[in-house]
Amino acid sequence: FKFIAVISALIALLFIVLLPPLPSQNTGSIKSIPELARNKILMRVYVMIILIVTGHFICYTYIRPYLHEVVGVEPSTVVYILFVYGITGVLGIFLAGKYMDRYLKVVLVSAVAALLACFALLGLAAKLPLAVGVLIIWSIAMSALGLAMQSWVLRLAPQAADAAISVYSSLYNVGIGSGALIGGLVVEHLSTDHIGFISAAFLLPAILILLSIHAKKESGEKQAE
Repeated sequence: FKFIAVISALIALLFIVLLPPLPSQNTGSIKSIPELARNKILMRVYVMIILIVTGHFICYTYIRPYLHEVVGVEPSTVVYILFVYGITGVLGIFLAGKYMDRYLKVVLVSAVAALLACFALLGLAAKLPLAVGVLIIWSIAMSALGLAMQSWVLRLAPQAADAAISVYSSLYNVGIGSGALIGGLVVEHLSTDHIGFISAAFLLPAILILLSIHAKKESGEKQAE
């Protein structure tokens, strides 16, 4: 932890030295919350965020016991698998950053669909190679989705960007806590190999919300033409 703290301090120093001043614009405030609440698409996106993050953390919180008890990975090897999971997430950030400006819908739908498939497969991935493959795709998809979701929220509320992203962060934390709690209940009352299926159950309504938003948007654009 001391090493991480030192590295974090050095990175923060580099940010201060290398990045130009970026004055905040369209910040919004607590008074912007009622206006955000009237944005129906944004509210549906917020619900989707809670579902996705909850589903993610149902699995992620208990991935170590899953790998050990279900897949049969030795505890000493789990560390290396999680290291690969973390490193491959960088690829997801790169892909989202490269394509989300022009193809935000594609990035969002692809990432959520990939997560849904990964969580469903976790219930079947009792072999190490398959489990590792699922974890790599999961990491790429979740990293890409996190960046793309933030971009989408900012596009939906440009007049109160800071307030909108603050709500996003709060709901993300709600998802973290909910996922850990629900995952614990699943592990305690069902079994560790059920966490993937339960996570998939949260991702299914999330992708339906996502598709319905885009379908309604495209329908409105056609009517406008």
